[in-house]
This record gives sequence, C-alpha cells and structure tokens, in this order.
Amino acid sequence: MKNLNTLFSLLIISFLMFSCGTKNIHKMQGDKKIDTGIEARKYQDVPGETYYVIVLGEHGDEMIARRYAIANAAIEFGKKAQTMITALYESESSQTLKNKVGRLNNEEQASALSKASANDMILEEDQLYYNEDQGGLYKYRAVYKVEFDNIIRFLNSSL
Repeated sequence: MKNLNTLFSLLIISFLMFSCGTKNIHKMQGDKKIDTGIEARKYQDVPGETYYVIVLGEHGDEMIARRYAIANAAIEFGKKAQTMITALYESESSQTLKNKVGRLNNEEQASALSKASANDMILEEDQLYYNEDQGGLYKYRAVYKVEFDNIIRFLNSSL
C-alpha cells in the first residue's frame, strides 16, 4: 500500500511537471503572434442597440483608401440589414414605421438601412499603414459603429 501511494505521488508530480511545459506550445512550434491592431472582440454587435463593422480600404492615395473603407462599411452595414429589421420589429418602434419597412422587399430594406448607416456611421477606431514595397500602398483599417436609435430616426424621416 505504501509503495502504491509513493508510485501514485510520483506519477502526479511527473504529470504536473510535463503538463506545465505545454503552455509554450506555440513558441516550441515556431509560431509568432501577429498583432492585428484592432481587437474584433471589443466590437461585437448588440442587437437593437449598436452595430459595428471592421473594414479595410487599400489604395495608392491615402484619401481614396479612406473613402473605400467608408464605402465598404456602408456595404457591410447593408449586409446586417436582416438583423436590424428583426431588431426593429422586436423594438418598441411605432407600428407605422414597422408597416412602412414591412412593405419594402429585401433589397429595398437593405438599401434603406445602408443609407441610414452611411448617414450616421461613427468612427470608433482606425489605423493607417503604408507599404512602399507594394508600390506605395496605403491600407486604412477602421471600425465604424451605428446606433440603432439613429437608424430608427433616419428611417422615420426618410420613409
């Protein structure tokens, strides 16, 4: 019995020693952590409150790269149209607005929400990169947000 306890104790100690070394598995494999700069987990949508998009604009001219990012953000918000429509119906918005939006087909709903989003986008975070090796390419990464209340106000005034 004493030998069994000693053997069991040795197994536990050796297991703990070897398992602690697995924390550096990425380092052992030669993996390198890449910093993307913008933490996506900070910018999760809250349906019925706030919506976020992370976009990239690339061009040889800085201002055009920024405009591409803004255009991409409007497109990405348009892709979230169905989620926003669902939130609209679940919210305490007026029945008149719900009826107006309900009469639109899916494309028209996406278009209306893209316009509303483009009208009220707020820049949350951005980063500008320049790469001379790629022929003087600017890369503009940005996070935009839209408040759901602003979308409802825009839809009320425009539909």
